[in-house]
Amino acid sequence: MKRMTFASAAACTILVASAHAETTSSTYSSDFANADGNYWGAATHTTFNGHGDLQLTSDYPNPGNSDSYFGTWSTGSLANTTNITSFSASFKFSMNNNNNGSWRSDGFSFLAGNLSNDMNGYGDYGHTGLSHWKGGEWGFNNFSRLGAGMSVGFGFYGGDAGVNARWASAEQAYNRMGEDWADSVVYYGYDWALNNNHQATAYINWDTDGDLVVSIAWPSNAPVE
Repeated sequence: MKRMTFASAAACTILVASAHAETTSSTYSSDFANADGNYWGAATHTTFNGHGDLQLTSDYPNPGNSDSYFGTWSTGSLANTTNITSFSASFKFSMNNNNNGSWRSDGFSFLAGNLSNDMNGYGDYGHTGLSHWKGGEWGFNNFSRLGAGMSVGFGFYGGDAGVNARWASAEQAYNRMGEDWADSVVYYGYDWALNNNHQATAYINWDTDGDLVVSIAWPSNAPVE
């Protein structure tokens, strides 16, 4: 996994079942202008030309330090929320490779589930020896260990580039899109990666009694479900 960025705002509308079986809703949003939420690994908040930026991996990963290739961020105000019955999330994203010996970033995933259990333990799935907080387009180690948790993976490398959905480590759905699909949001340099006109937008909708629906609007295009 090379350099990747979330840019602009991420917003979620959450329906929560309370102890009295009433249903309430709440909204969380972040333009990444402030370092809210929780960070693991290389994830950090940066600002470039006034744009807030959630940077998930190091600009120049250190081959001797695998932590520099991985980063995880979780929302701030939703950290202690339980009994989520549905949500609608959207965020902009782009990749900045910085000419660092790789022409393609691997990918990232959007996670929904319990992040609180032993985040600093070691994973037991796929990439052996990786901490629970580590993950990528292939999911999230802690979810695999727990056997629960939803991830939507966005892969940007080679002919397998595409979007998948997992519950824990089990793949539920996969849509292969290919390299040409991935080229749209991979750039060399912050000036391109953080330009709103060059970013894609992901829309993720889930209901406990319904479906997980993912749509992506590539730059200057309408969303495709």
